[in-house]
Amino acid sequence: MRLPGIGIGTVFNKFRSGAPAYVGLLDTYPNAAAAYSTRLLRAAYSGNAIRVRRSGDNSETNIGFVSGNLDTANLTAFCIAGGGTQNGFVVTWFDQSGNSNDITNATAAQQPQIVSGGSMLLVGTRPYLDLTGENLSKTLGAAISQPATIFLIGKNNPGGAVVGSIFSTSTSAANCIEIGTRTDINRTVIFNNASAAVNALSITPANQTAYYALINGASSAIDVNGTTGTGTTSATIDMIRLGSGPNWGNCVGYAQELVIYAANKSTDKANILTDQRTYFGF
Repeated sequence: MRLPGIGIGTVFNKFRSGAPAYVGLLDTYPNAAAAYSTRLLRAAYSGNAIRVRRSGDNSETNIGFVSGNLDTANLTAFCIAGGGTQNGFVVTWFDQSGNSNDITNATAAQQPQIVSGGSMLLVGTRPYLDLTGENLSKTLGAAISQPATIFLIGKNNPGGAVVGSIFSTSTSAANCIEIGTRTDINRTVIFNNASAAVNALSITPANQTAYYALINGASSAIDVNGTTGTGTTSATIDMIRLGSGPNWGNCVGYAQELVIYAANKSTDKANILTDQRTYFGF
């Protein structure tokens, strides 16, 4: 007997739940040692993206994600609610890896800006943290030894300054990996042990840059927007610091995402970089 309204070939899917499940970069490429972004990086992460201070009264609040993106509506509303069109500064960038390696700065004058005059700082449609003269950092309880892989989306172009570091791994000039730019020769380089360059790539920094660094002894390698190089380094990562370094000083630029793996991720390099550049639109 046929039931009314149900024809031959009707299919029931009891597992259908509407929208597909969210899949972040760390769901596909898991086990990061530290991960910071203006987007949600893994579905199971239920924490916040950043902690923000507004300029008018120095009040602070945590800002999370909406549909996988930074909750810019609540962020700008928080700044505006302080009276007029205020600026917003990042006190803490939360680690989404699950390892509690949050990077922070308690000094108001050194906190990266993310809202200016009540409006988000954007590259295209994506927010960024302005690291110009500012920094966020975390000293690690246990250093990340080699091999380690760094994926960083941002920009470092010191302009009138000769050098500047967007990322560094130590306060010690003698044992530090730094990603930075020399504008006198238009090169982006990674420095190790104060003066020995892992490699120097002859490129002009773009508005957005995808930095890749494999820290792996004599097999170390870097990639900057598709330009590659190899070299040697003996350093480990005992600190995560964005915005400055002991050898080159403060950067003039910004960051949108930083993911660090305590592993050689060269086989996943192309796919991770494609994921990052697709999301950030370059």
